[in-house]
Amino acid sequence: MTVTDRLKYHQTQIIIVNTDDIIVNTEDIIVTTTDIIVNTKNIIVNKEDIIVKTDDIIVSTAYFIVNTEDIIVNTEDIIVNTNDIIVNKEDIIVKTDDIIVNTEDIIVYTKYTIVSTEDIIVNTEEISVSTEDIMVKTEDTIVSTEDIIVNTEDIIVYTKDTIVNTETS
Repeated sequence: MTVTDRLKYHQTQIIIVNTDDIIVNTEDIIVTTTDIIVNTKNIIVNKEDIIVKTDDIIVSTAYFIVNTEDIIVNTEDIIVNTNDIIVNKEDIIVKTDDIIVNTEDIIVYTKYTIVSTEDIIVNTEEISVSTEDIMVKTEDTIVSTEDIIVNTEDIIVYTKDTIVNTETS
């Protein structure tokens, strides 16, 4: 009775194989990785006895092809934390070709306006503006600019294709 025959008749959880006399001819080994599934939950590897000979390993990357036609990025779940955004101002390009500002009804009263650009902090994480039902009545508006502090150091406005209509409703 061979070792294989004996193992067929014994259901043992721990199999000890004497590897001293095992000879594996690797010339004829073909491994197809299409259907290989390795369950790594219970694998224990004793690293002390592992020897990897890297002299003859050749990895050819010439035929790696990544098909980008089927890459789908779901942007619904993308969250950008703006606390850690650093913008290099040297590389900012603002395209102003398409900006149209209707200034017919704009009146700016700038007497006594003081704007300090030192102390403002704008948290853009939770800002959400819905302009669907906004009506602005400018008839009796009084704006006091005494205590307004605006820090323009870190404000970046991308104005591509922006159209601002300031006509009063």
